[in-house]
Amino acid sequence: MRVFLRTKHGLGDNCQFRIVVAHYRHLYPDAYIRVESNPNTYCFYSDLVNEWSAYKYPFETGGWDIAHYIHFGHLERGLPNLPNTKATWELHHQGLTPNPELYQYHCNTTALHDDKALNWLIENNQAERGMVAVHYQGNSSPDKKDLQNYEAYSLCDWLKGEGFQPWLIDYGTSTLVDYPCPTELLNEPEESVANLVALIAQSRFMVAINSGPACFAACTNTPTFVLNRGFHPATTFDPAPNLIHLLTESTDDLLPEAGREDCLDYFDENYNAIYTDNILDEVRGCITECFAEPYDEELGLRLLKEFGGICM
Repeated sequence: MRVFLRTKHGLGDNCQFRIVVAHYRHLYPDAYIRVESNPNTYCFYSDLVNEWSAYKYPFETGGWDIAHYIHFGHLERGLPNLPNTKATWELHHQGLTPNPELYQYHCNTTALHDDKALNWLIENNQAERGMVAVHYQGNSSPDKKDLQNYEAYSLCDWLKGEGFQPWLIDYGTSTLVDYPCPTELLNEPEESVANLVALIAQSRFMVAINSGPACFAACTNTPTFVLNRGFHPATTFDPAPNLIHLLTESTDDLLPEAGREDCLDYFDENYNAIYTDNILDEVRGCITECFAEPYDEELGLRLLKEFGGICM
């Protein structure tokens, strides 16, 4: 069996594309599987595939028993007992039965990535309570995802006042010049995604908008507070035990009306979520409670569990 899968979607979507690839590997354990995807994303697939290359034209399907271009749609109705995400849509589109056990985020980093990340974090840490990753601008749908600059400044200044050192996940558009950004690591050819995952993995915690780097955080054990505004996490994230989603009650209205209750039932049972009237105030409160000084790791983890139902 020879299987060829390819996608040209964004970096965050590649985390979910891995779920599709994992289904093929599970279904055809002895198959020769080739993946084409965005540059720098081999780290998501290296343990699943026989061959990988960066996405290129044309799409040559000759010589393959199965050849698919993964284009990721959105479910038009909520489904019971399954993540209501792009991965599920794609599996249904290809006639595969979704297996909830295969909905796992994973990135294959190496000791070299970890060492580069740790060295940068040590060199840039100016706070006693450690480094905190902050992602506040995405590459798409800024009106539905991004924090305003003044909101991001306020959050970072507050974190610094609490004794943390914020660092920014930024690809050259941020105006928050007072806070460090690992620009060289984020632009290193072929290694940028693995570098970023290693940086997040070694940070104290992360605050992120609903965007790709929050998916990268799901590949780690780092507690991550995800600020959801214009998208519902039930349709944009697969379940991850270290993600704590903050959202308002009105965010539920973004889900398709058909099957909404099924979607919300699965979300309530399998995701860590906090509903609030003010997301930014709530995340400050969560951080204050969970990371109070002197820090008690056992207490901090217990509070995280209480806040989000999180299993760490």
